[in-house]
Amino acid sequence: MAIAFDAASSQQGSGASSYTLSHTCTGANLYLLVGVIIQNTASETVSSVTYNTVALTSLGIATNGTSVRVELWGLAGPATGANNIVVTLSAAAAVAFGGTSWTGVMQGSSTGTVATNTGTSSTPSVNVSSATSEVVVDCAGSSGNTTWTVGANQTSRWEFDLGGPPRGGMSNEAGA
Repeated sequence: MAIAFDAASSQQGSGASSYTLSHTCTGANLYLLVGVIIQNTASETVSSVTYNTVALTSLGIATNGTSVRVELWGLAGPATGANNIVVTLSAAAAVAFGGTSWTGVMQGSSTGTVATNTGTSSTPSVNVSSATSEVVVDCAGSSGNTTWTVGANQTSRWEFDLGGPPRGGMSNEAGA
């Protein structure tokens, strides 16, 4: 079975230390990825992410000083149907976050390679090794007035560019 996109959901908010978002997973051999972008003014971090009260695993963190923090979380075999993604922070902060779910993912496999990069480029990138049967998923964040444009082979799954920082989103492309 090939890996295929299932669903995406996202939201943006500020002034709270916990955020809840409904996300619906369907299909078999599911994997859920949640990206959290924090307007990091006082070293706020993600304390936990759950889906249907099941804890996700932290997959990677990138921080650019005290301006923005990006965290990626994952869960193999999430429950099907509409359930809540709950993001709990160490302190109240402005966030943009969302989830993407995928079908056809080997349940005993690792998440593969997680690569991070920070900087001030208007065209951020990072190189990740992948195979033709894999999918590369990214999560990017910014504290500035960023206009996001996905690459030629990427598909945007969610993004927040308007309404104030933080700005960010998730996209994917086929491996190799």
